[in-house]
Amino acid sequence: MQTWTFYSQHLTRVSRSFSFCIAQLKTPQREWIALSYLLFRIADTIEDSKWNNQHAQFLAFEHFKHALKTPKNDDNLQLWPTIFPLEIPDSEKKLLNDLSLLLNDYHELPISIKKQLLKNIDQMMSGMQYFLKHHSEKGELVLTSLPLLNQYCFFVAGLVGELLT
Repeated sequence: MQTWTFYSQHLTRVSRSFSFCIAQLKTPQREWIALSYLLFRIADTIEDSKWNNQHAQFLAFEHFKHALKTPKNDDNLQLWPTIFPLEIPDSEKKLLNDLSLLLNDYHELPISIKKQLLKNIDQMMSGMQYFLKHHSEKGELVLTSLPLLNQYCFFVAGLVGELLT
């Protein structure tokens, strides 16, 4: 696995509050949860980026799912960050550039943790695709009511909570 410093640098760039909380944990849970958070964050980057078309966005979800299910990453993974819209924040670009390192760590996790993480990321991306199919305008997720926003937030928080337990 990568060092805590590696994870901490990415966490600090993409989520200061989670970075602080995760840093309070002990090894190896600290690194496992940091890795999990960063993989969830990559799925979130796919969802949040403003794509030219939904087909390209959904292909990115599928490519990420494939990379999680395939222990040996293919050479296309090096080019994968280049398919994203240019407007994504630099912190997320840096995270995407280190995807192969994160995936190598993911594939080295104990099987029970890896299996649960895959299940939760897969569910998260399926939910993201559902919301994007039914609630997007001009390439962006649009949640038009408080009940819809609550449904989305409870879905996301529920999956993170399930993973942590």
